[in-house]
Amino acid sequence: MLVLETKPGKAVSIIETDMQVEFEAPVDYEEPKRTSKKALPSEQPVLIDAKQIPGSAAFSKMDLTPFTGSGFALLPKK
Repeated sequence: MLVLETKPGKAVSIIETDMQVEFEAPVDYEEPKRTSKKALPSEQPVLIDAKQIPGSAAFSKMDLTPFTGSGFALLPKK
C-alpha cells in the first residue's frame, strides 16, 4: 500500500475516526472502450408474457392464493 497524502501532515489516527478514503486508479488500468448499443428497429414486435399484464384473461386465470401461514409481531403489544 502506498499512502499518497495525509491530512493534517504526518499525524494520522484511524482509531474511532471517520475517514474519507479516495483511491487512485491502478497504474496499469485502462478504461474499457465503450461500444454503441444497437437500437431495436420499431418494426420488430416486443414479446410480453400475458400472465404479467394485470386485467388480461391469462392474468386472472393464475392461481393466486393469499398467505395462509401464521406470523408473529416483533413489537410488544401496548
